Amino acid sequence: MAAYKPKSISVFFLAYNDEHTIGELAQKTDNFLSSLKIDYEIIVGNDASKDGTLKVLTKLKKSVPNLKIINNKLNLGYGGNLVSGLKSAKNEFVFYTDGDGQYDPLELKLLLDKLDANIDVVNGYKKSRADGQVRTIGGKLYARWLRFIFGIKIRDVDCDFRLIRRAFIDKIDFRATSGAICPELVIKLQRAGAKFAEVPVSHYPRRYGRSQFLTPVRVIRTFAEEYLLLELFHYELFRKFKFILVGCSSLMIQLTFFNLFLLAYKLKPTPATLLSDGFAILTSFFLNNAITFRDRRIRIRSETLKLVKSFLKYNYVVLVATLIQTGTVYFGTKIMGDSYLAARFSLEF
Repeated sequence: MAAYKPKSISVFFLAYNDEHTIGELAQKTDNFLSSLKIDYEIIVGNDASKDGTLKVLTKLKKSVPNLKIINNKLNLGYGGNLVSGLKSAKNEFVFYTDGDGQYDPLELKLLLDKLDANIDVVNGYKKSRADGQVRTIGGKLYARWLRFIFGIKIRDVDCDFRLIRRAFIDKIDFRATSGAICPELVIKLQRAGAKFAEVPVSHYPRRYGRSQFLTPVRVIRTFAEEYLLLELFHYELFRKFKFILVGCSSLMIQLTFFNLFLLAYKLKPTPATLLSDGFAILTSFFLNNAITFRDRRIRIRSETLKLVKSFLKYNYVVLVATLIQTGTVYFGTKIMGDSYLAARFSLEF
């Protein structure tokens, strides 16, 4: 054992249709933890399994008194099930892994051996992935993608074999309910100041059932939640990007209507500028309300008066720019002539 010995530990297994493996895993874990002479609990989150998982756990509880069963009546998804287990754990350290038997819970000893007073998270990483070639390659690309977009520092964020100091779990407000929970957990642990260590662990072929992650709905849901996480963690960057996008869209709207009023309706350049600018302002306001400042957007139906006041205030702010632009067009056409090219040059200038 390591020089640093935790006072207590909670072990959490995520289970969904794992009747053939969860009993053996929980029993092995109980035998191992009892030999450590520390306080412990074993928690299994049964995520509305359709097989005999709950029956196996109920029977096992008679011989494993430290076993706690969380029986979800409705399927919460991987992320929801994991959060439920992490938040229900009461001991100093929390270890979690899957209940399908692809990881050996006895290798928890490797994580404990790496632990010291300054380490808050010990993350396992797969020595060799025991899945098909497509999933193995996809997993490597996915891990690199997550490291790139989120700045994740560990090598295997997708390895569900993790030991965490519970004090850091208490600091986290989880949002993801899908497989996106893994990057969210690691990112928020990093941001909370947790110190990481890494240990290679074994990964075994799946003996029963099949993966729940590779369905189209789950994949789409995971990437959708990861997009929301990216927006959350890089909020200011995203807002600047959206602001630029809205600005470019408004400019295109303005030029389109300017050309329309000038050529199709034969308006003079100055009124064409005023009208096209009005359409651009309207577009910019509503796009910014819906996209750039989505976190505090004003609802059109329920907050109509507030929306009108905000729009008038926005018009007041951009009034100077409108006057400058209209003045430029007016004097430009006076100097260079009342022609389409002169008017367009003045507008774009």
